[in-house]
Amino acid sequence: MEWEAYAAIEPWDEERADARAGMIVKELRHLRGAKRVALKDCVLKYPEPPAVQSPAPTKEVAADARARAVQQVRSVMEMLKAVHNQPQKAGH
Repeated sequence: MEWEAYAAIEPWDEERADARAGMIVKELRHLRGAKRVALKDCVLKYPEPPAVQSPAPTKEVAADARARAVQQVRSVMEMLKAVHNQPQKAGH
């Protein structure tokens, strides 16, 4: 299909969306006067999926995974809030 060929050249998956969001965070930091950082430091990091198919997670494992995801989102939101609340340097 045509869209499959296009997706192979110009992907639009979640990894690409995370990269775009990271670029926004990176530029917001810079506009607010923070030192330049690498894009990889502004993109959410996800654990690698297990190589072998594992059995369905227990309720405790699922709850722990949800708690980690919530903490990661809170961490990113705190970073965005800190960047937004920084006073701008003159000339920006």
